[in-house]
Amino acid sequence: MIKKNFFKIVIIAFFMIIINITVSEAAISASSKTVNSGEKVQISVSSNIAVASYKLTVTNNGGLTFITSTGGEGAGTTTITDASTTGKTSLGTFTFQAPTVTVDTKYTVSFNATIMEDINFKPIDDSSTTATITVKAPVVQPPTSNESENSGNNTSNNSRPSNNNQSTETPTKSSNSRLSSLQIAEGVISPEFDSSVREYTINVPNEITKLSIAAVADHSKATVRITGNEELQVGENTIEIIVTAENGSTTTYKILATRELPELNLEKLSIYYINEEGNKIELILDPQFVSNVYEYVVTEKLSNKVEKLEIETTANRENAKIEIVGNNELKAGKNEITIKVTLEDEAGLEEQKTYKITVEREEEPVVATLTTWEKIENWFTGVGSTIGKWVSTNIEKIITGMLIVATATFVGLTIYFAYDYKNYKSLLSKLAELNKTNLMERANIALDPENVEKNIKEENIEEVKSQTDKVQEIQQEEKKEVKSGKGKRFK
Repeated sequence: MIKKNFFKIVIIAFFMIIINITVSEAAISASSKTVNSGEKVQISVSSNIAVASYKLTVTNNGGLTFITSTGGEGAGTTTITDASTTGKTSLGTFTFQAPTVTVDTKYTVSFNATIMEDINFKPIDDSSTTATITVKAPVVQPPTSNESENSGNNTSNNSRPSNNNQSTETPTKSSNSRLSSLQIAEGVISPEFDSSVREYTINVPNEITKLSIAAVADHSKATVRITGNEELQVGENTIEIIVTAENGSTTTYKILATRELPELNLEKLSIYYINEEGNKIELILDPQFVSNVYEYVVTEKLSNKVEKLEIETTANRENAKIEIVGNNELKAGKNEITIKVTLEDEAGLEEQKTYKITVEREEEPVVATLTTWEKIENWFTGVGSTIGKWVSTNIEKIITGMLIVATATFVGLTIYFAYDYKNYKSLLSKLAELNKTNLMERANIALDPENVEKNIKEENIEEVKSQTDKVQEIQQEEKKEVKSGKGKRFK
């Protein structure tokens, strides 16, 4: 029983190990080449599967002199690292200088790739490879028959100078106008580089306006010239790499680079409103507008008098449609404004982007119903406020007017008293005489009432009445004169 259980555990563990194996298998390889003595040689290292990350190192120069390298981080050194989400098969290119040899010699350069992952981020085992570089010795041309004869003559007759001119052979110039490697930092060319293939294609994002091209001639005395790589246009661009050999012959490699259309977006967005005075008030967005940011907030809280917002936008693609919703009839509190940008391509597929702006508006003021007394009080308050403002504004004019009125009144009263002084004095004397007579009569009555009464009866009673009537007439006349005089003066 124990043995059976043990075997079951072993089998289960074995299958679990198999299931959990996540290591991908990959192998790197390097290009072997044949070069002439003293020439430069480029060795390209590639992987049989696309790797997302790696570290590539030259572990042994093999007798060659290292010059430089290209392909990723650490370019120019013997160690290159790089990472790509889409994966790469071309890992790097290393340039070496071949030594000067008198006989054909082979050199072995070793490379090692570590820390590799595939495009699914699964680890890849380390891999090593070598490249064999054959360096050809220069060919020694045999002497011509004339040179042999001259040499014999010179040997046999040293005492006599030779009249024959020694011939010199002009070395043959190289006709090698091939590339040994071609790499583009912004992507991978298709098909994979081969010196015999003359045309390649590559697709790059819209943000790329120039390619970083590393084109290395196969021969050290060949020159490389690149045209058509400045200011790439949207769509297909033709880039030419012209390699000129030492003898002047040329080979042209072409790269058809397709620059993609820009991603549909807004390239301009501004928001504002018109106030009661007719002025344009710009609103500030948080964050500041960037084409690939799609949500914003207006930093200012709008007054309840603002009912509508104006929005100005421009799309980055022709024929794009822009629809704005929510900027009219703003309500109290938060409002969301939506801006939709749509574009239909030739295939009928629609591309769309949506921007959102949040705006907050103040609450409407609460208006309470006033009673009749409160309305009256407000009216008087308003009138008083108006009068107070008028008085404070015109205080100097008011004081000047009051001084003028006071001066006119004083002058008028002065004229009035001066004009009526005589009449006033005569009136006073008459009143004094009548008062005197009246007082005398009252005194007599008080001292001798019986005698006075007897005299009144006996004497002429009518005369007393007559005098009394006269006094009353005089008083009435004076009153009339006073009233008549007042009316004339102040008419």
